[in-house]
Amino acid sequence: MRMILHDYPDDKAIALLKITAEAMAKESVLVIDELVIPNQNAHEHATQFDMLMMGSLASMERTEKQWKALIGKAGLNLIKMESYGPAGESAIVVSL
Repeated sequence: MRMILHDYPDDKAIALLKITAEAMAKESVLVIDELVIPNQNAHEHATQFDMLMMGSLASMERTEKQWKALIGKAGLNLIKMESYGPAGESAIVVSL
């Protein structure tokens, strides 16, 4: 999933993850490609995107803590969260 879940508030993002989990086999992994906003010194691009998401879709960019909570509420397990870009672009790998 690339830049999908940030379009939705938590309840809808959790629903999407749960539906996806139903289609996963027990050995499957899901890679979520999204921004992970640091609690301090966030990149300008990330904070601007966060404001855009909030204003237009009542959604948000999420912090690491928020991602972990969202993944847990969807019944998934976090395997790895790795940043690959300056604005917090990250690969979040989860499993059943």
